[in-house]
Amino acid sequence: MPNLFSSLLNTASARSAGKREAGLLKREFAGYRKPIDRDDLEIFARRYTTEQTPEAREILGRQAARLY
Repeated sequence: MPNLFSSLLNTASARSAGKREAGLLKREFAGYRKPIDRDDLEIFARRYTTEQTPEAREILGRQAARLY
């Protein structure tokens, strides 16, 4: 049982950390309001695969929809 409990704690901790990181990323991206700034972010994101940057791409997509 201790292994199961540890595993559950690790999973919950990772989820919580992921939410914090996503929130931080969202706030950071919100500072990029000008189209040229956002273009730079999107160019940067294209250097990585979709699997490596799912949160960033999702945040950029949502913010772009609100701006345009």
